[in-house]
Amino acid sequence: MADDSAPEAGGCEKKIFIAVRIIGACCAVSLIVIGALGLVGAPKIRQLVDSVFFIMFGTLFIAAEVRFGMFLHYFSFLKTPLGLGVAYIFVGLRAFGWPWWRYIVMILAFTPGAFYLILACTCSKLYQRDQKDTAAVDEKKNQLQDPLLDPANDPNLSSAAASIGAEFGKQAVSNPAIRDAAISAASAAVTAAVKEALPPNWETRTDEGSGSTYFYNSRTGEMSWDRPSG
Repeated sequence: MADDSAPEAGGCEKKIFIAVRIIGACCAVSLIVIGALGLVGAPKIRQLVDSVFFIMFGTLFIAAEVRFGMFLHYFSFLKTPLGLGVAYIFVGLRAFGWPWWRYIVMILAFTPGAFYLILACTCSKLYQRDQKDTAAVDEKKNQLQDPLLDPANDPNLSSAAASIGAEFGKQAVSNPAIRDAAISAASAAVTAAVKEALPPNWETRTDEGSGSTYFYNSRTGEMSWDRPSG
């Protein structure tokens, strides 16, 4: 019986933890709105400082609730339930001395703060496990996206390309038409290179009887089987 109830208890704690995250995110958004309203008009210096304070910490709280670890690099204390709880309580205490709506700020800050302090005392391991699960999911998504972003990194594509190239090379060697075409292209390239290297007025011709190539000077009419020099 104890073994069967353990997973249910863990699932219940996780649901409670998710609910606390949602409450914290809503409270953080409300703190940003209240901080922005505090900047309207001609606020006193303390109210101005507190408004900026609420906006800044509201943004940090949202980043903490959505597990935006890169944004919290310099605020690592917000990655633990104890740190989050103390931070929420501290922000709520900053509302002392404000008008009547300081009570709204206190409720918005103390509510998630109290929940996080309770979680820190009861199931902090669940919070750490949730962070690890989130990081593992993000890493898995990045691994799945890497081959899509850079196909050259996909070993399957590389092996397939190598197989296709090897098969094409075999067909090119065994196919007479492809082989003769390659030989003709190579001969034409050699002939063109020879023709370009001849001295002025000299050109190559083919003897109709023997099929051999000889050299002919179009200006003097001289013919030679030997290649003329410059």
